[in-house]
Amino acid sequence: PGKFDVVYILAHELGHAHMLQHVAEQSKVMYPAAQTGTSFLSRILDQADINGGLDVMQFNSSLDSDPSCIQDSMEWFPPCAATNIREPLASTWEVFPNPAIDRLQLRANGWNTGELTQISLFSMKGQRVGNWQLAPSLNGLHTLTLPLGLSEGLYFLTICSDQQTFTEKIMIRHE
Repeated sequence: PGKFDVVYILAHELGHAHMLQHVAEQSKVMYPAAQTGTSFLSRILDQADINGGLDVMQFNSSLDSDPSCIQDSMEWFPPCAATNIREPLASTWEVFPNPAIDRLQLRANGWNTGELTQISLFSMKGQRVGNWQLAPSLNGLHTLTLPLGLSEGLYFLTICSDQQTFTEKIMIRHE
């Protein structure tokens, strides 16, 4: 009593990573309840669950071939390398206004990598909905015009070069 089945919870969260949603059937691993006890031991992420998640991922990764789709396909990995060095970078970028309506201002201070800086805007679903590049060693104030048709809500702005990464939560709202 009072303990959770960690394997079940990990399998459930892995299902979310594969784009699976919650289900109503209590015997399935994607049922949205974390309870104590041994009842979870009978739940497994079966082949039908896995195939469903893979179908969703395959569909989302092939959306670029559909001209009627206005959103970019799902990104499998971030477009730049991860880094553990966060403090110096956080002080080199200011992003405003937040919440934003149709554009963002970025102020770079001391960003000097000698490489192109990639800027991406990701939805909560992990889809890249905006993409920009800044020239090497470009400091100062920059304006990013946000793509038309973005829904209101939370987005992630990622600024990265080969050596540094910075991510900021951005709220989009409409007037």
